[in-house]
Amino acid sequence: ERYSFWAQQWPEKTDPVKYVFEEMAIAAYLLALWEKSDTTPPEYRIRTDDLEDGGPVHFVELGCGNGFLTYLLISEGYRGLGFDSQRRSIWNLYPSAASQSLRCEEVPLSFEYFSDDDDRAARKHENSSECTQKLQAANAVNSGAKMSLQQALERCQWILGNHSDELTPWIPLFALKYSARLFL
Repeated sequence: ERYSFWAQQWPEKTDPVKYVFEEMAIAAYLLALWEKSDTTPPEYRIRTDDLEDGGPVHFVELGCGNGFLTYLLISEGYRGLGFDSQRRSIWNLYPSAASQSLRCEEVPLSFEYFSDDDDRAARKHENSSECTQKLQAANAVNSGAKMSLQQALERCQWILGNHSDELTPWIPLFALKYSARLFL
């Protein structure tokens, strides 16, 4: 009930009743799973408006789209970031802790990224992302450097792939590469 108001004022083109309540159910499942099975250190639950402190990240949602799941999990006190290749206008409607945790950055979809030469592949990805390049200037003006996808993956416990479409077969590779748990 706490988030059901979104179904009445959903600004996206997707069916609000189906989408909002489906995301709420997925968030409830993850919260229950994390509460029962995780040995989550307290620092993963400390939510701040600034994730750029280099601290741990509980989850990274790849292909977060409108960011609603990320918003729900952050609202429940978990440190996390959502990444998508396209910034969505709805991100501005979320409270600052959630909106600042949603990032426009392309997720690397190449086997080279998962090769043994991690540094070269990661640098190539970070330098080639057109979306990232466009936002780097804006982010530098607004609030300094933002944690990149690479940095977030290195610090996260969970990688989420909810509605991840073409990312779905790649998410287990990310989990393996970064020794993270995954949820698809």
